[in-house]
Amino acid sequence: MIQETRIRETIEWSNFRWFDAPDRQRPRVLLVGDSIVVGHGAQVHEALAPAGAVDYLASSRCVSDVDYRGELDYLLNRTAYAAVVFNNTLHGFDIDDAVYAEFLDRTLRYLRPRTPHLIWRNGTPYRQPGDNTRPHPEYADRVIERNRLAAAIAAELELPVIDLYSEMLNHLDFFAADGVHYLPAGCAFQAGIIARAVKPLL
Repeated sequence: MIQETRIRETIEWSNFRWFDAPDRQRPRVLLVGDSIVVGHGAQVHEALAPAGAVDYLASSRCVSDVDYRGELDYLLNRTAYAAVVFNNTLHGFDIDDAVYAEFLDRTLRYLRPRTPHLIWRNGTPYRQPGDNTRPHPEYADRVIERNRLAAAIAAELELPVIDLYSEMLNHLDFFAADGVHYLPAGCAFQAGIIARAVKPLL
């Protein structure tokens, strides 16, 4: 059996956010991802109002990390979520993709009974810093491969998919100079896509 990993990046971080935290009347949506979620999380919350409210977990941890499940449980054990939009793609490139796929499958199977609506949101493109017209020479193909592996798992589990990869690849003007994050217009664009997918479920 493949074991959890303990490989760490130079800086590890996690960001928990509860918007309108005292409000327990509206159904709540959980966004799980990395700094891409940090970029669009507030706008998703605004777009879902007044129908729902957003919490998020953004983390640098790869889904195989020994501490990852504990961070998920910290949110899941506090709140019942009407929908969970899940992503884990852009960190942990020191982890073999077969290990990544194994733990992504385990995690999605763990999450599926915890919410009426579990959605896979694929990883966004990794472009060349300073030249968004070119793919990143080291990481671009890894994102494509992880998205391919995740798509197969999502299909097996019959999960809906939000394809941010294709959407953002068609809007290179939305990329920040680092080739991985997004300008405010790009974050707002992503938020609209996610909100339109989630709002009918609330």
